[in-house]
Amino acid sequence: MKQLLESLPIKKRKELKSWALVTVLLFSVAALFAVVVLSSKMMHLIKVKKEFNILNNSLGDFEVRLKEKNKLEKDSKDLEDKLKRLQHYSANGAKVAAALLKSICKVIPEQLFLDQFDFDYKKQALRLTGYCQDVFLLTSFVDQISEFDFCRNVRLEKLSRSTLEDYVLQFVILLQLKEF
Repeated sequence: MKQLLESLPIKKRKELKSWALVTVLLFSVAALFAVVVLSSKMMHLIKVKKEFNILNNSLGDFEVRLKEKNKLEKDSKDLEDKLKRLQHYSANGAKVAAALLKSICKVIPEQLFLDQFDFDYKKQALRLTGYCQDVFLLTSFVDQISEFDFCRNVRLEKLSRSTLEDYVLQFVILLQLKEF
């Protein structure tokens, strides 16, 4: 190639050298431009990835907050329902308790007495604790209570020997009440 270059006239050699130099220079500028464009695109891509990560983290926080909000709304609704039930009970509960006591007083035999009267509003159950002289009186009393309109289920929960002399049996009766 050197021989071919030497065979050319000097003017042509200078011209060819200048064209080669300009070509190398243009390729260098093009390569530099490509590197600058690629680095700019990479910087832009890195910036977009950072923004995506920030947005993704914010979205994750939003999902957690949304779950918390939904849970709070559910809890709020449950509390409102409980409040309504309590308001209903405060308005009607004394009436129900009075009706229960009046009905029980009408059917209770003289040889049987009640010691405790526990009402569980949550379970809608009434627990009667007392003493009696005879098991037949107790079963008769349970049968009469089971016929009340407000009772869903009546059962003898406990029957044991009493420490009292006159009343030898201690009992616990559980009354499941209907919805009121």
